[in-house]
Amino acid sequence: MLLHGQTTPETYGKLLSWDEHELAFEWMMSGLQFHPGMGLLVLQIQQGVLEFLVLCCRKILQDLSFDSLADSSIPVQPEPATLLPNETAYTSLAALAADAPYRVPAHLDFRHIRSLAAARASAANDHIYALREDPGYFSSVIGDYSEHRQETLLDTNRRRHDVLKEYLFWDRVVGNAIGDAYTAHFIFDTIHKKVVELENLEQRYSESISPQRRLPKQYQQALLNFNHFLDETPKGLIYCLKVGVPPSPPLRSLFVREPQEPNTTKIVVRSRQIASRKDELLRLFQILWDDQQLFLYALPNLMDELERLVESDRQQKQRLSGWVKSIVSDLALLAQMKNQLNLYQPWASTFENDAVEHGEAIKADYTKSMSPVTEYVKASRSLPSVGRLVTPLRDKFNYPIDKPRTRQSSDTMRAAEKNLDLFWKVIDQHFNANCRSDVVEPVNSEKPTKEEAEEDLSDHFSRLSSGQGQSSFETPLPKNKVKTHGPVQKGGSHGAEPPEHVPRTLIPDQQQQVVVGRRAFKVFSTLFHVPNLTDTPGDVAWPDFLHAMASTGFQVVKLYGSVWQFTPTKLDVENSIHFHEPHPIGKTPFRMARRHGRRLHRTYGWTANTFSLA
Repeated sequence: MLLHGQTTPETYGKLLSWDEHELAFEWMMSGLQFHPGMGLLVLQIQQGVLEFLVLCCRKILQDLSFDSLADSSIPVQPEPATLLPNETAYTSLAALAADAPYRVPAHLDFRHIRSLAAARASAANDHIYALREDPGYFSSVIGDYSEHRQETLLDTNRRRHDVLKEYLFWDRVVGNAIGDAYTAHFIFDTIHKKVVELENLEQRYSESISPQRRLPKQYQQALLNFNHFLDETPKGLIYCLKVGVPPSPPLRSLFVREPQEPNTTKIVVRSRQIASRKDELLRLFQILWDDQQLFLYALPNLMDELERLVESDRQQKQRLSGWVKSIVSDLALLAQMKNQLNLYQPWASTFENDAVEHGEAIKADYTKSMSPVTEYVKASRSLPSVGRLVTPLRDKFNYPIDKPRTRQSSDTMRAAEKNLDLFWKVIDQHFNANCRSDVVEPVNSEKPTKEEAEEDLSDHFSRLSSGQGQSSFETPLPKNKVKTHGPVQKGGSHGAEPPEHVPRTLIPDQQQQVVVGRRAFKVFSTLFHVPNLTDTPGDVAWPDFLHAMASTGFQVVKLYGSVWQFTPTKLDVENSIHFHEPHPIGKTPFRMARRHGRRLHRTYGWTANTFSLA
């Protein structure tokens, strides 16, 4: 049955016999057109929708005759303007998803996907910066990861796991925290590059793209590769949730660990009997962890439902730890990208069928794309024990940046920085010696010379596939850094020289003076505040932070989980940026506010002198 691309009553819904038309069977199997049974279902749905719309028109335009309503000489009116009151108003993906069935069907927007990926890759870069530079942040992240290990669960005999007494536990925690940080940057940076490639191909073949024809082979292959990447990537995040949700502090009482079997590291976790089957939050997680159920529900639908649940029920929201919410945010972000790609009709309907024909090429592309992560996992298996370097966390990485600057607090901060330098020196040396990835070529870049590639591979592990023609592990250091002690030897994080190549998403935009109101000025004064001997900085209320960012010219959109995206609309900048809403309270502590300020400086070049009071 012909539906796609048909514009006349004579051809819309027309039936073609497989024996009479050479392409009829191929169109049906590929999804470009419809099987007659499915086509009849489409027509029945459309009939009901159109009858409803015609009735609405007759009610609204009751002063016009029915015949005049179908007058083809009347020009088609443009799409109504957005319902948002202004471009800096707050909205959310959840609200847009709920509104979508009542609006004109959306179209694939590569720019939207690119913006999401670039902002998330930038946030991942900032996360790595903070892990390498901020002892307090490092301690907080490692502490969160330690709380979400299954070893923290009591067994059925109410006994603690023996490994908690060993440095091996902290080796596992550190390995996961560092691996997740670099993997997240790599994944979203790769997505960004793939979307840029798709945009270029779409523009190149724009004249030959038609709903009645197959896509050009190069463009089709790139779409299939990207679709497969979006299908496979969430699996790692789902596994993280499967492992990390049961021991998360808010839900830990609902799960129990089986006694550890001797001579094995396998941990078996099951829910307690008190975990009711009517627990909606756990039910959604269990669907997520079941491959068959996940296939039936589809990840975008499941993420929409999870977001609806936690946003409509404050108690459910409090059951998600900050660590879990961050994983859910990334998973929902990938689901949103997948949902966008599904809008590319009629070709999105052909992906499943075409993937069978192009299976080998798709798998080869995915293997090549993920090879740096595979190499990291392989090298991490021989990671030297670092448990002694990170414990006890509170003592080794005590970083009282929110306290008045005194000799004692400065000495404490210097000691924490020294411990952090020592830790990263060990990590860098190990991965420099064990990682020798091939150079990952970005889109539309020149291949580096052999000498340049060898020089890249000799750099420290802190670099992860974010430069131009760089080795797999690359995260550039910021141009300017405020230190409490002098430079250290090469290999430590604090005294390292900035690399030559800096990814586009991290090059600070040059900004002129920004005039803001008193409420916003107070926020930015805190974000870029430098403590002295007498003052005591305060926290920043999250609504005040949203107001401050919106007042400078950002469109504010709440993504899923705890992530908010800030997209510039009036400023002379291009890059969007992500920030996490503070959990569980509605205020951003001063330490975190200072980190926000450093991120804004790296991304936009902002300082305290950027803002003036209106």
